[in-house]
Amino acid sequence: MERWLALGLLMTGAAQAQYGPQGTKVDAVLAMAERYGDAELLGEPGDWYIEGVMDGLNYQVVLMDCNKGTRYCGNMYFWASWDVEADQETLNAWNADALAGKGYTDDDGLANLEMWASLKGVGREYLGAVFDQWGAAMAGFEEDGLAE
Repeated sequence: MERWLALGLLMTGAAQAQYGPQGTKVDAVLAMAERYGDAELLGEPGDWYIEGVMDGLNYQVVLMDCNKGTRYCGNMYFWASWDVEADQETLNAWNADALAGKGYTDDDGLANLEMWASLKGVGREYLGAVFDQWGAAMAGFEEDGLAE
């Protein structure tokens, strides 16, 4: 009985060790991205990013303020781009009403969406809520933020 209790405590500690005041482990962010669709960790240690697909929409998560030794990252930046020219008036209206994410045009006039989130001192529930929010922002942006 004591052995199983100790094993359970070790497993609980391992799961909790994915999140801490210094940030969130890269593997925890990747695992969350994989819950929403295909996702792949790319880049070099300390300069990681994830390419993923959520509800048929491609996106990237750039992991920032990362320690390549501990694999903790302090922040993440979501980004998606559409091969569609965006109307500034439509983008401005969408940005004014959007709960999360910021729409903008790149140098070629194409539509982009970004969203930043902290990974410091958070847990799995928060990370899931951030991914939910990103999915809603992408869907809303595609539906209402792009000129027809």
